Amino acid sequence: MPFKKLHKLLQKLHQGRPPQPHEVQWLGSLLVRYPEVDTVEYEPRSRMVTLNFVLKCPLNKVALDLYDGQLRESYAAYRHLEGRVPAEEAFQITADVVEEVSRVHVELPLQNLTSDEVDLIIDVAVQTYGEDLAVDHQMDSLLDDTFIQQQEDMFAMLLVEMQQHPPSVALAGYRDEGHVIVYNR
Repeated sequence: MPFKKLHKLLQKLHQGRPPQPHEVQWLGSLLVRYPEVDTVEYEPRSRMVTLNFVLKCPLNKVALDLYDGQLRESYAAYRHLEGRVPAEEAFQITADVVEEVSRVHVELPLQNLTSDEVDLIIDVAVQTYGEDLAVDHQMDSLLDDTFIQQQEDMFAMLLVEMQQHPPSVALAGYRDEGHVIVYNR
Protein backbone atom coordinates (compact mmCIF):
# COMPACT_ATOMS: atom_id res chain seq x y z
CA MET A 1 0.00 0.00 0.00
CA PRO A 2 1.52 3.37 -0.96
CA PHE A 3 2.56 5.61 1.94
CA LYS A 4 0.02 8.36 1.13
CA LYS A 5 -2.88 5.90 1.15
CA LEU A 6 -1.70 4.38 4.42
CA HIS A 7 -1.32 7.84 5.96
CA LYS A 8 -4.88 8.82 4.91
CA LEU A 9 -6.26 5.56 6.25
CA LEU A 10 -4.52 6.09 9.60
CA GLN A 11 -5.86 9.64 9.77
CA LYS A 12 -9.41 8.35 9.26
CA LEU A 13 -8.94 5.74 11.97
CA HIS A 14 -7.77 8.37 14.48
CA GLN A 15 -10.51 10.88 13.70
CA GLY A 16 -13.01 11.01 16.50
CA ARG A 17 -11.08 8.72 18.80
CA PRO A 18 -11.20 9.77 22.42
CA PRO A 19 -8.01 11.17 23.90
CA GLN A 20 -5.75 8.71 25.68
CA PRO A 21 -5.58 8.93 29.51
CA HIS A 22 -1.99 10.24 29.54
CA GLU A 23 -2.96 13.01 27.08
CA VAL A 24 -5.85 14.14 29.29
CA GLN A 25 -3.72 13.89 32.44
CA TRP A 26 -0.95 15.98 30.87
CA LEU A 27 -3.23 18.88 29.92
CA GLY A 28 -5.04 18.58 33.24
CA SER A 29 -1.84 18.58 35.28
CA LEU A 30 -0.63 21.66 33.40
CA LEU A 31 -3.82 23.55 34.25
CA VAL A 32 -3.83 22.38 37.88
CA ARG A 33 -0.16 23.20 38.41
CA TYR A 34 -0.30 26.59 36.69
CA PRO A 35 -3.38 28.58 37.79
CA GLU A 36 -2.08 31.47 35.65
CA VAL A 37 -2.85 29.50 32.46
CA ASP A 38 -6.48 29.99 31.45
CA THR A 39 -6.66 27.43 28.66
CA VAL A 40 -4.27 25.10 26.86
CA GLU A 41 -4.60 23.64 23.36
CA TYR A 42 -2.76 21.00 21.38
CA GLU A 43 -2.83 20.78 17.58
CA PRO A 44 -1.68 17.38 16.23
CA ARG A 45 -0.89 18.46 12.65
CA SER A 46 1.66 21.04 13.72
CA ARG A 47 2.37 19.35 17.10
CA MET A 48 2.08 22.76 18.73
CA VAL A 49 0.94 23.55 22.26
CA THR A 50 -0.72 26.90 22.97
CA LEU A 51 -0.80 28.34 26.47
CA ASN A 52 -3.47 31.04 26.82
CA PHE A 53 -3.42 33.73 29.49
CA VAL A 54 -6.18 36.22 30.31
CA LEU A 55 -5.43 39.80 31.25
CA LYS A 56 -8.00 41.88 33.09
CA CYS A 57 -7.30 44.89 30.88
CA PRO A 58 -7.00 45.79 27.22
CA LEU A 59 -3.52 44.97 25.95
CA ASN A 60 -1.64 47.33 23.66
CA LYS A 61 1.18 46.45 21.29
CA VAL A 62 3.83 47.94 23.60
CA ALA A 63 2.85 45.63 26.49
CA LEU A 64 2.73 42.60 24.18
CA ASP A 65 6.13 43.47 22.69
CA LEU A 66 7.53 43.89 26.22
CA TYR A 67 6.42 40.36 27.16
CA ASP A 68 7.68 38.98 23.85
CA GLY A 69 11.09 40.64 24.28
CA GLN A 70 11.51 39.64 27.92
CA LEU A 71 10.48 36.06 27.20
CA ARG A 72 12.82 35.74 24.21
CA GLU A 73 15.72 37.16 26.22
CA SER A 74 15.00 34.90 29.21
CA TYR A 75 14.49 31.87 26.95
CA ALA A 76 17.81 32.45 25.16
CA ALA A 77 19.64 32.83 28.51
CA TYR A 78 17.99 29.70 29.89
CA ARG A 79 18.87 27.65 26.80
CA HIS A 80 22.45 28.96 26.93
CA LEU A 81 22.81 27.98 30.60
CA GLU A 82 21.43 24.53 29.82
CA GLY A 83 23.96 24.14 27.00
CA ARG A 84 21.18 23.94 24.43
CA VAL A 85 21.03 26.00 21.28
CA PRO A 86 18.11 28.44 21.30
CA ALA A 87 15.72 27.68 18.47
CA GLU A 88 15.11 30.64 16.16
CA GLU A 89 11.36 30.22 16.19
CA ALA A 90 10.98 28.60 19.59
CA PHE A 91 7.59 30.17 20.18
CA GLN A 92 5.11 32.66 18.80
CA ILE A 93 3.20 35.18 20.87
CA THR A 94 -0.09 36.71 19.74
CA ALA A 95 -2.96 38.43 21.49
CA ASP A 96 -6.52 39.50 21.00
CA VAL A 97 -8.57 42.06 22.87
CA VAL A 98 -12.31 41.94 23.49
CA GLU A 99 -13.56 45.04 25.25
CA GLU A 100 -11.75 45.22 28.60
CA VAL A 101 -10.18 41.75 28.51
CA SER A 102 -7.15 40.48 26.61
CA ARG A 103 -5.94 37.00 25.78
CA VAL A 104 -2.26 36.32 25.23
CA HIS A 105 -1.39 33.15 23.32
CA VAL A 106 2.04 31.51 23.52
CA GLU A 107 2.41 28.79 20.91
CA LEU A 108 5.40 26.45 21.00
CA PRO A 109 6.38 23.01 19.70
CA LEU A 110 5.65 20.06 21.93
CA GLN A 111 8.82 18.27 20.88
CA ASN A 112 11.22 20.85 22.35
CA LEU A 113 9.18 21.77 25.42
CA THR A 114 10.50 21.22 28.95
CA SER A 115 8.85 21.73 32.34
CA ASP A 116 11.39 24.44 33.15
CA GLU A 117 10.45 26.29 29.97
CA VAL A 118 6.79 26.28 30.98
CA ASP A 119 7.87 27.68 34.37
CA LEU A 120 9.84 30.37 32.55
CA ILE A 121 6.92 31.35 30.29
CA ILE A 122 4.64 31.71 33.29
CA ASP A 123 7.19 33.50 35.48
CA VAL A 124 7.82 36.10 32.77
CA ALA A 125 4.06 36.57 32.28
CA VAL A 126 3.62 37.14 36.04
CA GLN A 127 6.54 39.59 36.13
CA THR A 128 5.34 41.46 33.03
CA TYR A 129 1.62 41.70 33.72
CA GLY A 130 1.47 41.49 37.53
CA GLU A 131 -2.02 42.03 38.93
CA ASP A 132 -3.48 42.33 35.43
CA LEU A 133 -2.84 38.61 34.84
CA ALA A 134 -5.96 36.61 35.72
CA VAL A 135 -5.15 33.76 38.11
CA ASP A 136 -7.54 31.05 39.24
CA HIS A 137 -7.23 31.83 42.96
CA GLN A 138 -9.62 29.03 43.84
CA MET A 139 -7.18 26.56 42.28
CA ASP A 140 -4.18 28.47 43.62
CA SER A 141 -5.44 28.16 47.21
CA LEU A 142 -5.52 24.36 46.90
CA LEU A 143 -1.86 24.12 45.99
CA ASP A 144 0.29 23.19 48.95
CA ASP A 145 3.99 22.43 48.44
CA THR A 146 3.53 18.66 48.34
CA PHE A 147 0.70 18.85 45.82
CA ILE A 148 2.67 21.29 43.64
CA GLN A 149 5.63 18.90 43.62
CA GLN A 150 3.36 15.97 42.71
CA GLN A 151 1.85 17.94 39.83
CA GLU A 152 5.29 19.04 38.61
CA ASP A 153 6.53 15.45 38.66
CA MET A 154 3.41 14.18 36.88
CA PHE A 155 3.59 16.97 34.30
CA ALA A 156 7.28 16.24 33.57
CA MET A 157 6.71 12.48 33.29
CA LEU A 158 3.67 12.87 31.05
CA LEU A 159 5.46 15.48 28.92
CA VAL A 160 8.10 12.87 28.03
CA GLU A 161 5.31 10.41 27.17
CA MET A 162 3.59 13.03 24.99
CA GLN A 163 6.84 13.79 23.17
CA GLN A 164 7.55 10.10 22.54
CA HIS A 165 3.96 9.41 21.47
CA PRO A 166 2.39 12.70 20.29
CA PRO A 167 -1.39 12.75 20.37
CA SER A 168 -3.10 12.34 17.02
CA VAL A 169 -6.19 14.29 18.10
CA ALA A 170 -6.64 17.98 18.82
CA LEU A 171 -7.04 18.60 22.54
CA ALA A 172 -8.08 21.54 24.68
CA GLY A 173 -8.34 22.15 28.39
CA TYR A 174 -9.88 24.94 30.42
CA ARG A 175 -11.04 25.81 33.92
CA ASP A 176 -14.63 25.93 35.11
CA GLU A 177 -15.51 26.84 38.71
CA GLY A 178 -12.52 25.14 40.30
CA HIS A 179 -12.54 22.17 37.93
CA VAL A 180 -10.28 21.37 34.98
CA ILE A 181 -12.00 20.15 31.82
CA VAL A 182 -10.03 18.45 28.99
CA TYR A 183 -11.63 17.37 25.73
CA ASN A 184 -10.80 16.57 22.12
CA ARG A 185 -11.71 19.30 19.70
